[in-house]
Amino acid sequence: MVEEQLAPRGITDPRVLAAMGAVPRHLFVESALADRAYEDRALPIGERQTISQPYIVALMSQALGLTGAERVLEVGTGSGYQAAILARLAARVFTVERVKGLLAKPLGPQEAVRAALLNNPAGQAEAKLLALETRKAWFAAVAARETANYMDQAKEAAEAGAELARRLGAAGNWSKLDQARERLFLAEATAQRARARQAALVSRERLARLMGLTGGKPAFELPERLPELPQAPRAADGAEAQGRSDARQAYDAYHAAFDLARRYRDEIVPLRKQISEEMLLRYNGMLASAFELLADARESIGAVNAYLEALRDFWIAESEFQMTMTGGAK
Repeated sequence: MVEEQLAPRGITDPRVLAAMGAVPRHLFVESALADRAYEDRALPIGERQTISQPYIVALMSQALGLTGAERVLEVGTGSGYQAAILARLAARVFTVERVKGLLAKPLGPQEAVRAALLNNPAGQAEAKLLALETRKAWFAAVAARETANYMDQAKEAAEAGAELARRLGAAGNWSKLDQARERLFLAEATAQRARARQAALVSRERLARLMGLTGGKPAFELPERLPELPQAPRAADGAEAQGRSDARQAYDAYHAAFDLARRYRDEIVPLRKQISEEMLLRYNGMLASAFELLADARESIGAVNAYLEALRDFWIAESEFQMTMTGGAK
């Protein structure tokens, strides 16, 4: 992009060219448009707004004649790409957005990366690594939050079971062994919930640090769930995937992660649900013991948590593959 579109058309400021080369533009557009990010054209970002073409961004940045000591106010953040360029040219950048639709939503992986690049100006290699680590941290934080929310539900179910066991035991309808097993299930669910809550807090704080939000409690809201698994994996049809070892390795990891997550989604979790429903019917018909019901509940929790881990790992592998395949601002 720099060598083919900017330098030949009069962009001569070396600091501007370096900034345009350092900021990974594909991270400021929707994933579906990532392969078009380095074309010299404007692209839609939602709310009838666009990210300006690279030449216009470079031209405006060069016209400012920044030396690195200035404080700059930008009105109209948009995708955040122009602000990320300015952050490498000025001492400090303030940016505001008036289109609420571009702001009023849970923090997504692209927005997290944009914040990181805005608050942590770096060279080209460092910027790409920061972008990748921030994107991976976002998926880890959302997965941790979803796991914690699921463990809240599991603990509530365990509390209800323990209360039922207490009442049945008081009426002489449950043995002390079954009551102890139910209390153990509650204790385990409580411990797992506490562990999940702590993991969610740690993951969120790491994401905040990568985004450069270190003062006070970071004011951002994460989605409650990870993005759904695609119906099919991306094809390795690029020349890089055919001829570069790192691209082949990244694609193999991406495809393996997809296959594992799909197996959990399409086979393991549905089968666990079916078994749980059948086990409950057998228990209600006095054909299964309370111990069997509790054992099945533990296995169901394990299957759901394993699926969330597999889904998280898929999106992390997808991020690494995307970064490997994207040539960037050459």
